[in-house]
Amino acid sequence: MRHFARSLFAFFAVSAAFSAEARAEAPGAFALRDLKYAGAGCPEGSVAYLASQDAAAFTILFSKLYAEIGPNVDRDDAKKRCNLTLLFEVPPGWSFAIEGGDVRGYAFLEAGLTGIVRSIYSFPGLSREERAFEMVFQGVMDEIYEKHDVLAPDHPVPCTGRKNLHIKTDALLDDRLARGKSGLLTVDSVDGVVRQTYRLRWAHCG
Repeated sequence: MRHFARSLFAFFAVSAAFSAEARAEAPGAFALRDLKYAGAGCPEGSVAYLASQDAAAFTILFSKLYAEIGPNVDRDDAKKRCNLTLLFEVPPGWSFAIEGGDVRGYAFLEAGLTGIVRSIYSFPGLSREERAFEMVFQGVMDEIYEKHDVLAPDHPVPCTGRKNLHIKTDALLDDRLARGKSGLLTVDSVDGVVRQTYRLRWAHCG
């Protein structure tokens, strides 16, 4: 919980920066009411969430989502996934799309290893999945990384009245070209918590 507290403080700093970029049109009220999650990357009690006051973004915080590989590491730890279902309270006449994401963390990869951090989202009832962000790393690497992804969806903003959103987040390491090598892939290495921020684009529903 100490890690979560530090991440919440950092979130508000990021949210302030988003405010300067916020759309001229946005709903006066927006809330993230509930979050359900499951997967090896998010055991019970390891996920928290926040929605910015200006409706420009929301953030998911993880404390157990990381991938690790090496001679003395369980093979199952090479890939971690968290499946999330978020329930939003959206004012009548509004809907949204995700127009980008931000992710920051640390990657240690010995020669030949490949690491991937990926987030895919979808709206229930719509078959298409969309990428929020994806990063691919190649060893040798030992550094903090950060990515700000901007998306330009080629389909209309969903105005279906649905309030649920599904997100699949993966952290994985591939050693097919480097058996026996060691690697670690985390997000937000400063305080040990995965922090992913998703920026929103709002639209009036007809």
